[in-house]
Amino acid sequence: MAGEIFEVQGCLKFGRGGPSCPSELRGRTVSIECLEGNTFELPAEAACLAGRVRSLLLEHREHGLENTLRFEIKRDTMTKVCEYLKHHREHSVSEIITPLPSDDLRDCGASRWDCSFVNVDHDLLFDLGFAATTLGIPSLDFLVNAKIACATNNKSADKLRKEYKMINDLPAAEEAELRRAYTNLQKTQGEEVDVDLSRLAAASVAQSGMAAAKQKSLPNTEESGKATLNPKSWRKNMWSAAVLKDWQVLADAPPEIQSDKPLLECALRASQGRALKHAAPELRSDEDLVLLATGFLGEAFEFASAELRSSRGCVMKAVALHGAALKHAEAFRGDKAFLLEAAQKGFGGALQGASRTLQEDRAFVLEMIIHDPVCYKFAAEELRVDKEFALEAAKRNGASLKFMPSNFQADFDVVQVAVARDPRAAAHAHPARRTELGMAAEDALGEAQMQQEYSAQAEAARKLAAEDSTNQVGPRQLQSGPIAYTTMKLMKVVGFSAGSTMMGNLGQGNYVAANAFVDLFPYRLRPEVDSSVIMWGAVGGGIGMRWKAFGEKDELWGQDDAMLSVDDATKAVRYACARMACVPLVMPSKFDEQSRYYILMPTAGQIPLDIPSQEAKAAETIDWSEDSKLRDKEALQSLAIVDRRGFSAFDRKSIWVMNPAQAQFFLWVPAVR
Repeated sequence: MAGEIFEVQGCLKFGRGGPSCPSELRGRTVSIECLEGNTFELPAEAACLAGRVRSLLLEHREHGLENTLRFEIKRDTMTKVCEYLKHHREHSVSEIITPLPSDDLRDCGASRWDCSFVNVDHDLLFDLGFAATTLGIPSLDFLVNAKIACATNNKSADKLRKEYKMINDLPAAEEAELRRAYTNLQKTQGEEVDVDLSRLAAASVAQSGMAAAKQKSLPNTEESGKATLNPKSWRKNMWSAAVLKDWQVLADAPPEIQSDKPLLECALRASQGRALKHAAPELRSDEDLVLLATGFLGEAFEFASAELRSSRGCVMKAVALHGAALKHAEAFRGDKAFLLEAAQKGFGGALQGASRTLQEDRAFVLEMIIHDPVCYKFAAEELRVDKEFALEAAKRNGASLKFMPSNFQADFDVVQVAVARDPRAAAHAHPARRTELGMAAEDALGEAQMQQEYSAQAEAARKLAAEDSTNQVGPRQLQSGPIAYTTMKLMKVVGFSAGSTMMGNLGQGNYVAANAFVDLFPYRLRPEVDSSVIMWGAVGGGIGMRWKAFGEKDELWGQDDAMLSVDDATKAVRYACARMACVPLVMPSKFDEQSRYYILMPTAGQIPLDIPSQEAKAAETIDWSEDSKLRDKEALQSLAIVDRRGFSAFDRKSIWVMNPAQAQFFLWVPAVR
């Protein structure tokens, strides 16, 4: 495949690489048919640069290459595309620099051949863009879009409209409304304001060109019929481009734009379903669009038409996508039969949208849990925190342990009942409970316990069948086919680091680097594994590396409350190790009020680098001939300050825990018992 397109901090990038031609296809010929029926033959090595072609060839490899692949692409365009593929079979594709540094593609990294290839009229250029998208050729797609960007840069909206022969059907008053709505959103989001709408116009002509190319290639298909407005309409394309840049513009758009189904589909994806509230009434009655929005956001079902919200079939489809959709279907919120049917189908999340009465109905919720354990999560609060209710739920469906509060996942009685009902529930229990139940060490995967459970149930079923020949019910957990064993995932990881990650000096380079590595564990492991790191401060009491290194000569030794006591350290360990979902980084330490004051200053961490004159003279005598040393010297000379990363401050009588992801969040450890 001719490279790939990816995004880095909101900017599209292109990179070479991607899957190559499969070995079984090399040396063979591929036939491709265009819209008019003409056939083009390409070496498989060239054809497979198009990702879509490669996928089709692999899907039908058992039929060989006798079948001709047909694409809805015009003959002239296909001729150019084949020329591009043949050329880049032997020559690597250009890596274009983004953001584009110039209006000249050569200055942006494109090769001379690529620049010449896209030096065509507007219509053919857009046709090539459509073909690149259809065939899956990222390098050509990126090249075409770069050419369009260069051609439209620094041109006024009026000039672009005339150059690309757009129909001037945007009234002045409506243009002013578009400018107001669009620029206000840009200001709100802190973006550079497009006052003259020139950048929006550039996006508009690019969008209209691609739409026109698609319409020409798909003249009689349903896909083409989706377009409700003229692709050359300046009014339609300016509003559409604004909506594609920010879906919230749809709120101020005219009815014709709010009725554009393809545009609304894009807006729904960009807004995660929220744009449905700005759709035209007829589109709110479109079940496909409503379900698309609901799949992103259950609350979006509120904006569906009354007809859809009262349709049992549509509501069932909606809660299958997101249980919260039921909140906006009043006819079914209190319908027990509907909710039980949803749970039986595996849509137990519908309980979150049920009426308060049903969420508090103990017997009804337990009945739903039998069919779908997720129902436990959406029961009323007073039920979820009730141990007796948790035990009853575990008896009915062991998997409900997954959705219980952490204190129940660590409760021996609840875990024992859940595992007895379904050994796979042990995967959601606290590790200590698994050990107590004998599901550790060589049995950590649960195979032995699962097999024992199935054997016991099978034996019980045989005895029952022997006593009553009419009873042919098998074991309650036994299933047809091979047994699906479970894997016990790690539940808790605690790393031991030090405050030197934040306050280290140059002599602690390796030590600080190791601590920084450990400090990354919570970021990498959460939320799948509950991970925390203790960043130790100074600990006294005759323990630890600090005592071993300095002993009684430690400058902090003679200061009252300067170091953590063993009791203080124990509290920090208990906090980080004996409870779930604590803060990611725990830093127990003590500081005096003056240190606290300086650390909390806005300029905390910025320490001027004052090099003593003698050391500076000594540095001048060092031989810096090697390149690496020269770079180090230049870096030191340009370093105005030493950056000490800021962290939370601590008073003399308290131990504090900091969550660096939220600099305002502190937790007092001594309160933890």
